[in-house]
Amino acid sequence: MKKVSLVAVAVLLMALMAVMVACGSDYGDPITMEQFNRVEVGMVYEDVAAIFERPGRRLHERGNIHTYQWNVYPDGGSGLITITFMDDVVYNTHQVGLD
Repeated sequence: MKKVSLVAVAVLLMALMAVMVACGSDYGDPITMEQFNRVEVGMVYEDVAAIFERPGRRLHERGNIHTYQWNVYPDGGSGLITITFMDDVVYNTHQVGLD
């Protein structure tokens, strides 16, 4: 019985951590077009995350190419920003849903 309880607690803790990680990258105010336009080719990830005032969610990694995504609206509304980094600097930006 004790073994089952420990497994159940471990599963619940893992589920809670997954929810916290998933929600952690989408908080604060919506990202604005002005913020998006401040992102420039050659910037590093930390500069972009500071402009958006939140970390991005890593979507893809292959060799020296990394792609991150930010939800524009923290409440889950439609709007996404995708930024590709090559050699750790911004290579390409794309947005959908910014006004």
